[in-house]
Amino acid sequence: MTTPAAPRKSLRRLGSLLQFSFGLVWSAARAPFVGLVALQIISAVALAGQVLAVQLTLSVILDAKAREQGLLPFVFPVVLLALLTAVTAVAGSCRRRLAGTSASRSLSRCGDRSSRWPRASA
Repeated sequence: MTTPAAPRKSLRRLGSLLQFSFGLVWSAARAPFVGLVALQIISAVALAGQVLAVQLTLSVILDAKAREQGLLPFVFPVVLLALLTAVTAVAGSCRRRLAGTSASRSLSRCGDRSSRWPRASA
């Protein structure tokens, strides 16, 4: 049976571990970390744009069926969707490349900082 104090203790430990982890990453590789966060934000915005572009594309398709228009109304939403998909793909590729190259450099700079990792008490 779990006591009510156990979840609070583990959440407190999680907070300290997250703080230590972010501090370690920030001191070891500040620029790559900021770059990865920026690329993640760009990907998130592009993904939200993709959802809106799909909605726009579907509404154009439904309107075109009702009005029997040509292909011209499809151009903008489809091109927008393609551009946003390309942005997402490029950002993902840059994220993987940046994470791969910076990880090896950052680990060598970390040195003995990992020895300060908070240990679990037995």
